[in-house]
Amino acid sequence: MAVTIRYPGRSRAKSASWLISFAFHAVLVAGVFLLGQQVLPKEDEGKIIDIYHLPPPPPPPPPPPGGGGGKKKPDVVKPVVKLPPQMLIAPSQIPEDVPEPTENPVVDEGDGEGGEEGGEEGGVPGGVPGGVPGGVVGGVVGGVLGGTLGGTLGSQLPPRYLTAEVTPPVPISQPEPDYPVIARSAQITGEVVMQCVITAEGDVRDCEIKKSIAMLDQAAIDGVKKWKYKPALYEGKPVPVYLIVRVKFTLD
Repeated sequence: MAVTIRYPGRSRAKSASWLISFAFHAVLVAGVFLLGQQVLPKEDEGKIIDIYHLPPPPPPPPPPPGGGGGKKKPDVVKPVVKLPPQMLIAPSQIPEDVPEPTENPVVDEGDGEGGEEGGEEGGVPGGVPGGVPGGVVGGVVGGVLGGTLGGTLGSQLPPRYLTAEVTPPVPISQPEPDYPVIARSAQITGEVVMQCVITAEGDVRDCEIKKSIAMLDQAAIDGVKKWKYKPALYEGKPVPVYLIVRVKFTLD
């Protein structure tokens, strides 16, 4: 059987110590609270609260006068056009005072010195009476424009082909062409055919090869240019014509 022994004095001492501890903590908490009130005065509390309610930022500055979003437009430089001297320029505005043109303008006709007797008004200095406009100074009256002194009218006409109305040219002199030494040594023979122009004076001009022998063509052309013809006639007048000319090269 167990026996429990109680001590009334200890229980009272333990209750007193607990009350003292509670009172000490209460005093400590009260001291901390009072200390906080002294460290942070009321006037500083408003500043801390105002941190969360800042004033709005200031508005942006107004744009410069004239618009453009603040960007300045570049200055436009007008090009300067330089005109050559003595060049007529049309006026940009019609002048108010315009002189009226005279009905009968005065023309200075001069004293007539230097003119040719029998010449036409406005003629060419050095011309002769009876000349034609566009003629050559020093030419012959009645001559053909562009002709040569002593030439014939037919020399200025284009060549004709031989037809029934044209009398063909007649050979007067036909010396043999020179036979090239190289062609003779190579025993090259044959016939060179050309179409030439027989002028109104009977000369041979403008030969064109129709049948070629390479080593003999130039010798044939040089030879026929020495030939002489009685010119062809058309309506009784000498005219240039086309003529087929044949030159044979043979070894004797």
